[in-house]
Amino acid sequence: MAGKTGGHMIPELPKWRYWTLVGLTALIFFVPVSVYGIGSMLGAGVQFPLFRYQDTYMGTNVITIVRDLEYVLEGTITGKSALMPIVWITGVFSGVIGLLSVAVPARMHGWYSPRRGGVCIMGAGFLYLVALVVQYGPPFL
Repeated sequence: MAGKTGGHMIPELPKWRYWTLVGLTALIFFVPVSVYGIGSMLGAGVQFPLFRYQDTYMGTNVITIVRDLEYVLEGTITGKSALMPIVWITGVFSGVIGLLSVAVPARMHGWYSPRRGGVCIMGAGFLYLVALVVQYGPPFL
């Protein structure tokens, strides 16, 4: 059976296929996006969309995107480095919109859109790349 949304027919997905699609889409928040070294190997880290894990000579830290935003708003991070968390968080919001576009059941007219979801998820990946270029410069590419 098909639902109608904005003049387009949307086929009803079997439940298992729907939840598989939602689960795979949610994985974008749990896949490492960047692996980095600090200074002359004073530390290293792995960055995920929602947090980063870093191990330095001063200890091990888990820094969430909320804490990154606090660092920017408090003035702890300034200049070019302050742009990186802002662009990164914009990418996270794009990913969340993409996840919601796929996760909302088809019967909720106007929100369900696998195409919008895919575009938003690709946009999130692009914004993560832009954030890394802002942080490390064009030679990073």
